Amino acid sequence: MTTAPLPTRAFTVDCLAVRVHATQSHLAADAADAVARYLEQVLEARPRAAVILASATSQIEFLDALAGRSEIDWSRVTVFHMDEYLGISADHPASFRRFMRERVESRLRPRAFHSIGGDCLEPLIECDRYAALLRALSPWAFSDAPLQFGGRLYRSALLDFVEELPYVDYVTDFRCGLAGPGDLLLNDAAEITVDRPDAILVSADRHLIAEAP
Repeated sequence: MTTAPLPTRAFTVDCLAVRVHATQSHLAADAADAVARYLEQVLEARPRAAVILASATSQIEFLDALAGRSEIDWSRVTVFHMDEYLGISADHPASFRRFMRERVESRLRPRAFHSIGGDCLEPLIECDRYAALLRALSPWAFSDAPLQFGGRLYRSALLDFVEELPYVDYVTDFRCGLAGPGDLLLNDAAEITVDRPDAILVSADRHLIAEAP
């Protein structure tokens, strides 16, 4: 385990802990140390973790330091990024998707990396649709709703939910089931149930949505 340099100053403003370092590399190492410690704690308590990482030249030293932390099991971590330029492709030199793909995904090999499609035709609708689906499957992750252990999910109920969305005209094909490694759909089931009383149904990391021709 790497030990980050100590800060030159440390104090608190309201509830915010502030740590001042002499150099940017020391600051990056300290930030990477904090992230690594937190991810280790999460992965000790849960099978998976998720992080949101920023993209820009100011993040390069931090991401380099984070990539050097071998104690993190990135195969159990899902990575998101914060933003993207509107209207540029994923291969554009200024694309944050490209930045994250080259500096994070290819180096850390996380369980999954979810990029923001800045060049999609209707970005606001796409974001709304994906967020609505996540909230429908895991409402407790977005509100104060209590966790519901066990339970079952009916394909017909989920299909009704999708068809009632204001931006969906009709659905030509709909499949749902339990997700296996890499979120591969293991089956197409009319009813999904958990196999343990202490388990909960949550959304998979990925959903395949395609527009009908």
